[in-house]
Amino acid sequence: MKKRIKGFCRECGEFKGEKCLSKQKLCHDCAAKRMLAAFNASWAAYHDD
Repeated sequence: MKKRIKGFCRECGEFKGEKCLSKQKLCHDCAAKRMLAAFNASWAAYHDD
């Protein structure tokens, strides 16, 4: 069984180091993109004319 190397972002696959990853195993950039996308979606739904 192969041992998985920790510290890689799940989304972009870049090595960021274990300390830089969130609980979802995303680096700061990908986590920020996801949060922004979720915010934009909820904002659009709220302001739907």
